Amino acid sequence: MKKIFFGGPSITNAEINIVKDSVKNGFYEGMSIYLEKLIRQLNKTLKSKYILPTFTCTHSMHLALLSCGIKKGDEVILPEISWVATAQSIAYTGAKCIFVDIDPTNLCIDPKKIEDSVTSKTKAIMVVHAFGHPCNMKEIKKISKKYGLYLIEDAAPSLGSNINGKMTGTFGDVGCFSFQGSKIATGNEGGVLVTKSKEKYDFAKLYSILGRTDSKKPFWSDHIAYRYGMSNLNAALAYVQVKRIKELVKIKRKIAETYIRYLKNLNNVKFIYEPKYGYSNYAYPNITLENSNKEKRDILIRKLSSKKIYCRAMFPATSEMPMFKTQSKNINSFYVSDNSITLPSPPNLKIKDIKRICDEIKKYVD
Repeated sequence: MKKIFFGGPSITNAEINIVKDSVKNGFYEGMSIYLEKLIRQLNKTLKSKYILPTFTCTHSMHLALLSCGIKKGDEVILPEISWVATAQSIAYTGAKCIFVDIDPTNLCIDPKKIEDSVTSKTKAIMVVHAFGHPCNMKEIKKISKKYGLYLIEDAAPSLGSNINGKMTGTFGDVGCFSFQGSKIATGNEGGVLVTKSKEKYDFAKLYSILGRTDSKKPFWSDHIAYRYGMSNLNAALAYVQVKRIKELVKIKRKIAETYIRYLKNLNNVKFIYEPKYGYSNYAYPNITLENSNKEKRDILIRKLSSKKIYCRAMFPATSEMPMFKTQSKNINSFYVSDNSITLPSPPNLKIKDIKRICDEIKKYVD
């Protein structure tokens, strides 16, 4: 029985050849050649002026927050449902996480719920383009402008997603993407910070190189800072993947379309579609089980696993974690957390594989 993995990259000879070349020629005078190629390609793809490659997207988010002046005593609004790195990056600054409910139809932060959480201490909104689906940036930008808040985009899995042609990660003050191994475009590991502000870019760049200024002598640093830069070798792989982003999005969307075809008439299974206002890369397709509960959802995941089909449970509600423990009333988030599944979507997934997955789901829910 074939194993169906949760995710993974699409690797061609182009990636293999450039990684070989980066090992051979990516040192000495070539020590930054692939970083420069990646930056130029991202400039072209995102139409954003300032690009800073980092070792992970979490590092990018930390730098983004610092570049906006977020500090201890501040509050930052974010969605209840996300990979914990979103909240962790806020915690690194000493600021308080304020968790807001999601829209269960697209798993992104619900703009209608944001204003109720704004206080005199609120300094930023950190949105998450969940699983590749764009947030409602038009409405969220209105709110950030109304209250004078910084707008930071955790666009980690959403490279290639857009709203009317404008790419996710480029709407706010700073955007952050991931090149982790299961993302739509990978560098094996890596992240990138994107901004239209030279001031924020300069700040983030300085704080990604241990605050080194050489202002008084070589290797002199004027700041307590971090070592967050991406390696030239990671950049080589990420460069080719970004060049292929339209092709990779096409593959992911085809996978999503096939899931929709096989699941559309299934009772009590709700597929999470891209929002009407945006275009999703469908990096990670999701379903929500209706008339269900966490126990039933987990049983389905175990049954699929027994058939060598590897899915993931939805992220837990972050406010429940001990380091963020709060009394949350984010009802949609708790329901989605307990009843949703992220389906397999590696680029090598075949139509017959998707049919097999859906047939196993049908056996359980029918």
